[in-house]
Amino acid sequence: MTNEPFPILPDVVTNWYIMSKKWCEENRAVEPVDKRKGTENTASFRANGTGPYRLRSRDPNVRTTLQRNPGYWDKIEGNVQEVVFTPIGNASTRVAHCSPVKST
Repeated sequence: MTNEPFPILPDVVTNWYIMSKKWCEENRAVEPVDKRKGTENTASFRANGTGPYRLRSRDPNVRTTLQRNPGYWDKIEGNVQEVVFTPIGNASTRVAHCSPVKST
């Protein structure tokens, strides 16, 4: 129940992550992460969940690697075994990498 109209609620809800209370307590991940203050906890670096991929390694602002979860409960479409996210810190460079290359 909201106190006033909140038209972007459906979009915000998709960013809520449900975690096991037991796992959080066992892994000292009870307190939320505050990226603005540069604080992280075990949940930032350890696998938690039952999705098709799970966290393999994470180096903040450098690289995050996911690997296929062999215990995933559903069929995984495709043949991707590993996913690597490499952030591009500089906004201009990031946009340039996303722009299509035109040939003449």
